[in-house]
Amino acid sequence: MHTRRRGPGARVLAPIAMVLAIVTACGSSGTTDTTEQDTTVAGDLGVVAADPVTSPAPTRLPDGTVAEAPTIVEMVGDEGSDQLVALLNDRRQLAVYNRADPTTPTRVVNAPDSARSISAGPNGTVLIVTDAGVDVLDPASGALSTIDPDTDATPTAAAAWGDGYAIGTDDGAVHLINADGSAERTITGLGGIDRILARPEAVSVIDRVQSSVRSVDLDDNRAGPALRAGEGVGTAVGSADGTIVSTDVRDGELLVFTDDPLVLRQRFPVPDGPFAVAYDSGTGLVWVTVTGLNEVVEWDISEGIPVESRRFRTVQQPNSLVFDRQSGDLFVGSAVGGGLQRIPTRS
Repeated sequence: MHTRRRGPGARVLAPIAMVLAIVTACGSSGTTDTTEQDTTVAGDLGVVAADPVTSPAPTRLPDGTVAEAPTIVEMVGDEGSDQLVALLNDRRQLAVYNRADPTTPTRVVNAPDSARSISAGPNGTVLIVTDAGVDVLDPASGALSTIDPDTDATPTAAAAWGDGYAIGTDDGAVHLINADGSAERTITGLGGIDRILARPEAVSVIDRVQSSVRSVDLDDNRAGPALRAGEGVGTAVGSADGTIVSTDVRDGELLVFTDDPLVLRQRFPVPDGPFAVAYDSGTGLVWVTVTGLNEVVEWDISEGIPVESRRFRTVQQPNSLVFDRQSGDLFVGSAVGGGLQRIPTRS
């Protein structure tokens, strides 16, 4: 572990942040799996989503404990559940772990189709986004159900929106759906939607190809302003207090936004390949996996100026990260079959 220090070169930004200028040629570019029109534009400009930096072979033992696990693509751990769900490398299987004892899965669930992504749903469920639709997994029982956004467009992202759902599609729309499955409203003109960060009063979308975060104007049912999220956004998380934390893989930075209004509040260097991120709004702590070093770095952002507090050694290629607020444990998933790691942060 390293001595607590202020982030080198850290910049605290005034509320007047950099507004994203989206030129006409780039305005229709979408998600990693784009439409034919968007693929042509992105290909002409050489614009692609940022991949995590490749990890070196590990030379140090990881901190905490490591359980054997297949290659983990993505992980979800909702505060309303004691389950941890990992999307495995074939993108058709999800392993469900009990966070108290993640040594072996309690069950493995087959997804109806190849999953683009998984995310936390309402009431401890997990949302599985596929080209065919959005499925809801109850990790406790393994039961699957389907949400129908009533559109011919392909789903690209999903999130809990209160007790309901927010579903993004490849035509640049977000569909807000009530808990009973009825349509609430649809907001269009949002561009690419690779991840949705939602709370009842605010919705934001991440476009990984354009490396941007855009707000959704729920009052006027239209696209809100957009800001750059560096040169290559990796992952992003939102919280109930309106904070959005994201990584910029290409520039090696951590970015902290507020969602209403959308403002870039903090921006500071995290070299060597930051990727997965977790945030605890109760303490103001942020954890970032640094894939180029096989580490997790802990930062305190509660005072407005980031302070690095600790570093933990991880499994190789730590592309997935979940924080368990109840226990204070971090769960790190290896994208090369290096296992599922559990790191206590309160001991």
